[in-house]
Amino acid sequence: MHLRKIHQWTEIRHAARIDDASQAGSPSASAIADIVLGLRKIRIAHVLAVDEVRHRYRRSILGPFWLTISLLIWLLTVSFVFSRVFNMSLVSYLPHVAIGMLAWNFISQTLGESCFCLANNQEYLKSAPLPYSLFAYKTVLYNLYISLHNLIVIGAIVAAVRGEVGVTLLSVVPATFLLVVNLTWMVLVLAMACCRFRDLPQIVANALQIAFYITPIVWFPSLLAGHETWFLKLNIFYYMVEFVRSPLLGHSLSAGSWFAGIAFAVAGWSLAVFLLTRWRSRLSYWIS
Repeated sequence: MHLRKIHQWTEIRHAARIDDASQAGSPSASAIADIVLGLRKIRIAHVLAVDEVRHRYRRSILGPFWLTISLLIWLLTVSFVFSRVFNMSLVSYLPHVAIGMLAWNFISQTLGESCFCLANNQEYLKSAPLPYSLFAYKTVLYNLYISLHNLIVIGAIVAAVRGEVGVTLLSVVPATFLLVVNLTWMVLVLAMACCRFRDLPQIVANALQIAFYITPIVWFPSLLAGHETWFLKLNIFYYMVEFVRSPLLGHSLSAGSWFAGIAFAVAGWSLAVFLLTRWRSRLSYWIS
C-alpha cells in the first residue's frame, strides 16, 4: 500500500510540470489552458478515481456491488408498486425505471460530490500546481466506474425483459459521451461555486431532490397532456437521462434531443470558462 501511494504521488508530481500558458498570460487563456491541461493529464484523474474506489470499499466483501444490490431491491419494489399505480405491465415499466435510475444515480451522485471535489483534494492542489479541472474529471470518472457495476444488473434486467438488441443500441456510445460532456462542465462550475459560497452544497442537494421528481424517471412523459410538457424541454436532466435510456430501450434519439444536448454543452462550457477566468486566481484561498 505504501509503495503504491508513493508511485501515485510520483505520477501526480510529474503531472504538475505544467505549461507556462496556464500560469501566465490573460486570465481567459489561463482558464482554457487549465481545462485543456486537465484533459492531457486525464490518466492522473483515472489513477485518483480508481484509488478512491479501492479506498472507499476496502475490507468490504462485495465492495461497490452493495450499491448494485440496494438499487436492485429498490427497482423491484418501486416497479411492483408503480406499475400498478400507472396501470402498466411490469415488462414495460421495469426497463424504463431501471435505466432511468442508472442514469440518474450517475448524474445526482456526481453533482452531489462535485461540491467538495476541490476541497477534498486540497492536499494535492497545495502540494503541486495541478489544474483545477483535473479534479472535476476525476469526480466524473469515479462515479462512472461505480455506475458500471450497476450496468451489469441493469443490462441483465433489460435483456431478460426485452430479449432483443437493436441497431439503435450503437447510439448509446455518442449519447453517453454527450452526457459526460455536459456533466463535466456542471461539476467544474459547482466545484468552483461551492468553494466561493459555502451554503451552496445544501441548495444543490435540495435542488437534486426536486429535479428527481420533475424528471421522468419513475413516470412516463406520455402521462402529461400536450400543453404540460413545456418544462421538459427546459429540463437538461430529462435529456441527459434520455441519452442513456432511449438507445438501451431500442428507441432512436430525436434530432431535438441531440440539438438540446449540444446546445447545453456549448452554453455550459462557456459558463465554465467564464467562471474559471474570474475565479481561478482565488480558488486556492477559497478551498483552505
